[in-house]
Amino acid sequence: MRAAAGRFIVFLDADDALERTLVSRAVDFLQRRPDLAFVFCNVRVFYNDGRQTPPCIPAAALGDRPEAVLLNPLAEVLASGFPISSSGLCARREALAEAGFFDETLWGSEDFEYWSRLYLRSPVGYLAERSRVSADTKEI
Repeated sequence: MRAAAGRFIVFLDADDALERTLVSRAVDFLQRRPDLAFVFCNVRVFYNDGRQTPPCIPAAALGDRPEAVLLNPLAEVLASGFPISSSGLCARREALAEAGFFDETLWGSEDFEYWSRLYLRSPVGYLAERSRVSADTKEI
């Protein structure tokens, strides 16, 4: 984050993959909605043997829409047991600057703590389009 120079920053772990249009859709969403701090997407887990899980957030959970604005992601997503994944998350640089950096003193859940600093202050966007998160430890 410290070295990034663009208006938008996309997060992706080394063993994850983005769907082709995800970044352009996320940036478009953020440009249409300047009030959003970030846009996150649905996630499906994939394995090296070709198996994949269904999307982590069922389509019906957020109204079968390709995108949604969430005013309270804690209630609308997290309390229902669904994740806000960092994989493929696209954030405004200025929103990240206001939130500071990840708390490196935390042993775990530093991403949850960090994103909550953002969504407790601003609405966020959701894209039903998915990123893919590897469940295998081998390189893909």
